[in-house]
Amino acid sequence: GPGETKLEVDRRRIRERIARLERELKAISRQRELRRKRRKRHGLPVVAIIGYTNAGKTTLPFAKPVPEEEELRRVIPVIEAIRREFPEIPISVDTYKARVAEEALLVGADIVNDVSALRFDPGMPEVIRKYRPPVVLMHMKGTPQTMQMDPKYEDVLGEIKTFLKERAQLALSLGLAPEKVILDPGIGFGKRFEDNLRLIREI
Repeated sequence: GPGETKLEVDRRRIRERIARLERELKAISRQRELRRKRRKRHGLPVVAIIGYTNAGKTTLPFAKPVPEEEELRRVIPVIEAIRREFPEIPISVDTYKARVAEEALLVGADIVNDVSALRFDPGMPEVIRKYRPPVVLMHMKGTPQTMQMDPKYEDVLGEIKTFLKERAQLALSLGLAPEKVILDPGIGFGKRFEDNLRLIREI
């Protein structure tokens, strides 16, 4: 801040870095504890926290994305409050932004649900590798802004299976155990009505 000497600035930055490392270690420790408690927590509902919606519409066709800072403002306090009141309940953060996912994991989220399957933010795979949370990988053709612009498939089941297999292999290469990789065919995301019906009927 104003009036700080270089030594004071350096000391402050070191303290901030130490505090950050302590939070990261705590988040990694939480993931290890989650693995140990998974059997005990079987059957508990998962609370999904979504901060990228504009009136619930951001992942609907043609919706505009929410800025990262606004998403953080919405998500982090909610996760902190839920974690304080309900320490055992699993919390899933729905985001495709790496910084939002990392900050959410640092304050107590357990699961990352990424509608882009780790594609939209190049930093997301590193966050998953670092904390190794369970991750939901969803198929979506295009982006929320383009996904319903006349989507077409030669073989909707085959294309989705190929896509999800490739994304699952990426997640495994990041160090995730197979049981921590959750695949979502993305019903309603870049699909025609008949595609959605076929997915519901045949998957």
